[in-house]
Amino acid sequence: MKIEHKEHTIVFDPTTGTLTIAGMLRLMTKDYAEIRELLEHIVLLAPPRLALDIRRLKMINSSGLNTLSRFVLALRGKPGVHVTFHGSNEIVWQARTLANMKHFLPTAQLVLR
Repeated sequence: MKIEHKEHTIVFDPTTGTLTIAGMLRLMTKDYAEIRELLEHIVLLAPPRLALDIRRLKMINSSGLNTLSRFVLALRGKPGVHVTFHGSNEIVWQARTLANMKHFLPTAQLVLR
């Protein structure tokens, strides 16, 4: 499953359980509908292992953070899903944002490279 936009790419590989978000997420709130649908589909699939990889996500606005936060909160209702957040130490906001996401889902692992 893939969403391509001129500024960002979002790919979910169900065989590996990897959700990769790259580029810049700077959409208006209403424009996140397609992304929310993909994330809701992933929650319904409830893969046993899920990796959220944002290492190549350069920027995200508050609407994008809200969308991701709701996704992580929805995963909290899926206790059989083991989640790992992957972020980059080179992109300053990622460590803080993923640490906050970990507060929403304490069982998740955080990997910063």
